[in-house]
Amino acid sequence: MTAATTQSAVSVGERPASPAIASPPVTTTRLCMPFCQADGRPVEPGGDVAALVLGETLGGYLLGQNLSWHGGIHLTDQHYPQHVDQQPLRCLMDGTVIAWRLNKRYPTLSWGDKALRYSSSFCLIRHDYCSPAGAHGAQNQLRLYSLYMHLADYHHYQPVSSEQAIVRLRQRIYVRRADDPTRRLGKLGAGSVLLADSERRRLSIAERVQGRTQQRELEFVRARVQEKGPDSAHHIAVGAEVWVADSPEYVEHANQQIFSPPRALPGYLQRYQMATLRQPQPVYRTAEAWQQRDAEGRLQVGATLRIDRHLCRPVQRDGRVQSVFAAEIIHGVDGESDGPLSGQIWLSLEPGLASLQDEPPSQFDTLVASDYPIQAGEPVGFAGCYDSPTLTDLARVDTEYRLHLELFTDAEASLIQCWLDNAAEVSVDTHWACLSGDEALYCPGQQTDAAPELTALHADAGQCVPVLRHFEHEHQPWCELGATQCGPTRLETALLPEQSVSLCGPFDLARQGFRLLNGHDAGQQVVIDLQANQVPGLFSQTLRALDRDQNGVVDADELRSALQDAQSRGQLSRLLVRHDSEWGVTWRQKVEKHLQDSKARLLALPPACLSAAEQQQQQAHLQLIEMETQRIKQLAIELALFNQPLVFMHPLLMVQLLNTTKAIAELVTKEMLVVLVPELADENCDELLRYLNQFMTVFEINTPLRICHFLAQMAHESRFRPRAENLNYTSTQRIHEIFGCSGGSRNYNASVDSCTRGVHAGREELWSNPQNYTRHPAALGSLVYSNNMENGSYESGDGYKYRARGLIQLTWKRNYRLFTNYHNEHFSDDIRDFVTDPDLISSSLKYAVEASCFYWGMMDINRAADIDDVRIVTNKINGGVNGLQDRMEKTRAIKSHIGI
Repeated sequence: MTAATTQSAVSVGERPASPAIASPPVTTTRLCMPFCQADGRPVEPGGDVAALVLGETLGGYLLGQNLSWHGGIHLTDQHYPQHVDQQPLRCLMDGTVIAWRLNKRYPTLSWGDKALRYSSSFCLIRHDYCSPAGAHGAQNQLRLYSLYMHLADYHHYQPVSSEQAIVRLRQRIYVRRADDPTRRLGKLGAGSVLLADSERRRLSIAERVQGRTQQRELEFVRARVQEKGPDSAHHIAVGAEVWVADSPEYVEHANQQIFSPPRALPGYLQRYQMATLRQPQPVYRTAEAWQQRDAEGRLQVGATLRIDRHLCRPVQRDGRVQSVFAAEIIHGVDGESDGPLSGQIWLSLEPGLASLQDEPPSQFDTLVASDYPIQAGEPVGFAGCYDSPTLTDLARVDTEYRLHLELFTDAEASLIQCWLDNAAEVSVDTHWACLSGDEALYCPGQQTDAAPELTALHADAGQCVPVLRHFEHEHQPWCELGATQCGPTRLETALLPEQSVSLCGPFDLARQGFRLLNGHDAGQQVVIDLQANQVPGLFSQTLRALDRDQNGVVDADELRSALQDAQSRGQLSRLLVRHDSEWGVTWRQKVEKHLQDSKARLLALPPACLSAAEQQQQQAHLQLIEMETQRIKQLAIELALFNQPLVFMHPLLMVQLLNTTKAIAELVTKEMLVVLVPELADENCDELLRYLNQFMTVFEINTPLRICHFLAQMAHESRFRPRAENLNYTSTQRIHEIFGCSGGSRNYNASVDSCTRGVHAGREELWSNPQNYTRHPAALGSLVYSNNMENGSYESGDGYKYRARGLIQLTWKRNYRLFTNYHNEHFSDDIRDFVTDPDLISSSLKYAVEASCFYWGMMDINRAADIDDVRIVTNKINGGVNGLQDRMEKTRAIKSHIGI
C-alpha cells in the first residue's frame, strides 16, 4: 500500500502486479442499497426510487439546491438517522476499495466564537460490474466507481462513557409491561439494576396488606433492565424496557458510569491483523504456491503473524475460489526442522486457523491508496458530522449528519452506450412498459372478475412504467402497469393488451430513457443563472421546464416542486452526464473563482450605503466565503482519476434496476455445483443459481449442512436438470427390485429374482404379468402409484400423471395440490394449477426448483440434515435408500469443498 498527502496526485485504479495464477471465473456482480433499516434488515425499495432522497438538503442528483452542479445524492439523519450511530452505510456492489481518507477528529473552521465541524473522510470503491449472462453467454460489463464522501471520523468508533441514572431493586418485585404499565410482566429479583428513563407515570395498584386487598397510588419510572438479580423471571430479558415502582421501599437510586461498546471499523480501515496460529500451517511463499500446494515447510501452533488484509488475491483451487492473504512471520518455528522461519507467506483465513486481533489504523487525515476487496452490503462507514452557519441567525449553527454518494465511470462513450443498449441481450423475469402515447389504456372493472374498462385517457409519451403482473383476458395476454401519468391525471394502475405495448427488461437502459449527455464543455458556470442567459446546454431544457412562472429564474421553491413531480424527477434521474468532478482540480478552481467573484461583488458595496444590520450581514457573508474557500481545499481528493471529466449516474436508480437478486443470499455458487456435476463447468448456470438461492432462502435451506445435503441429493436425483420420472423399464428384474417387494429394494434377492419379505400388496401383477409393464411407462406408473395420497385407481391414470417431477422430485396428486396451494398463495401474480398441468414442474426450471424446495420443507428434511444423517435424508426423499452410496459420496464431496 502507498500513501500520499493531499498535496500530491496519486494514480489509482489498477491492481499491482500479482503472481501468474489462474483467474477465477467472471461472476455476476452483486448489488445492495446503501442504506438499511434501523435493525439492520435490508431495504428493498420499489417504484420511484429517486423519491427516497426528496427533501434532503443541497438538492439532489445533478442540480444542487443553489442551482450548482451536484453529481451525487445526499443521505442525511433527517431521513436515515440509523446511519449516524446504529447501522453503518453499505457498499453498493462487489468491488475493491482503492482509496480512502479518515479524519482522526473532525476538522473545524472558525465561525465567530464557534468551531464548525465537517468531514473530509471518504471511501472510493472500484467496481468491475458484470451483468448476468445474456442470450449467447455474453455479459454487459463496465468499470464503475462509487464515492462515499463525508464519512464519520475515527473518534466516532471509540467507546463513549456517560453517567446514567440507575435504580437498584431492594427486594423481589413485579415490574410492568413497557407497552401497558397496568399489566404485570413478571418479577425481578433483589439486586437487579435498571437504567432509569425520565418518563414517569402515576398508577393505582392493588396490594395485599395483612390478608386484605387495598388500592395504593404509586409513581412508576420507565427503565431498561441492565442486570438481573437472583430469582428473576426467565422470560424478562436483559435489555427489556419495563415500568418499575419508584418507591424507597422497593428501589434505591444511584448514578453509574456507562460505557458504550466501540463500533466496529469497516474492514478496509483495518489493514493489519495480528494472528496466533491454532493449527499448523503449510508455508506457501507465493499465492501461486498456495494454489499448487507447493509448501516449503510447516509453521507450528503458536506462531505469530502480521496479516496484511489489503494484500489479498482471489485464487481458484479444487474448483473453489478463495481469498488468500499475505502475512509477515513475526515469530515461528518450522515443524519439520525446528528452525526459525521468517519472511512473507500466503494463507487462507479459514475458521479456527488462528486467533485474530485487529490493529488500529495508523494513517489519519491523509489520502491512502488501497487494494482491499469488498462485497456488496459490507460496511463502509457512518454518516459524518457537518456544521453550517445560519445567516438569518448568526448565533445559530445547524448540525447535520450526511453522506454524499456518487456513482460514476471513466469509460469511453462507446462502451457506456453498449452497456445502456444491453448489448449482451440479458433478459430476466421483470419487465417495464415503454409507452409511446398511442396506447389505449384500460382500468380494472369494479369486480375482480369483471372485464377491463376502456378509459378516455392515453399515457404521456416517453414513460417507462413497471409491469406489475401478466394475465390472460379472452385468451389474450394482458399486463397491469404501475402508476401511469396521463396529462394531469395519474392512474395508479392501468391495464392494456401486451401486443399494444413495447416491453423491456431492467438491463435495457436505453429503451427506458437513459441518455448519455456531455455537460463538460458547456458546464463552465458553477451556479446556473437563467436570467444572465448563461445556462449550459445540458440544463437549459430541464431548467426552463422547471421555471413555472417563466420569469427566467428557477428558485429553490421551484426546484423543490419539480423534484416532487415524478415525471420531472424521472427525467433527471435517467441522465448520465459527463462532467468535471466536484472533488477534482478543474471544478475546485471554478468554485474558488466563483467565491472570489462573489467576494468582490460584496466588497464593491460601500459601507456608507448599508445599514448597521446590512453591514453585519455583509461581514457574515465575507466570512462565509473565506470559510468555504478553506473547506473545499480540504475536501479535495488529489487523485489522477478526478482530473478528467467523468460520467455520473443516479446511484439508487442504477442499483434498483440492475439488482435482479434483491434480498437473496448467495447460498450456492457455480463452483459448488461443478463439484457435484462436473459437466456444468461449461454451461451457463445463472438462471439455475438465481432460483436455487431464491427458494433455498425461503425454505431456510441456509446452513452449511442443509446446503450440502440438499445439493448432494439433487445432484443424485436429477444432476440439476428438471425431469420427470422415467418409468420406461426394459428389465423385469429391475421392475421387481424397485417396485415389487414389500419394504423396498433392500428386500429384493437378485440371485433368485424374489422378495425376502413378500410381494408388495397390490402389485402382484408385476410378477404374474410382467410383460404388461416392461416398456409400458404409463401402465407401470398407474399401477405402482395408484390408490394412495389422493391418486385414484389404476384406471384413473393418476399414478402416471402424478409421477415424480422436478430436481428432487414431487410425487402424488396430494403433493401436487399442496404445492399448487402454496405457490398461488405466495405468488398471486403467477397463478398456476399444477394438478391440471403437472408437466410445468418438469418443463420449467423455476417451478422445478420451487417444487423441490417445497417438498424438502414439507417433509421437514432440514431436521435430518441438521443431524448430518444421509440415510434419513435419503429415506425422506424416496422412501428407501436407493443410490445411498452415491448420495453419501456426493455429500462428502460438497462438505469437503466448503470446508465442513
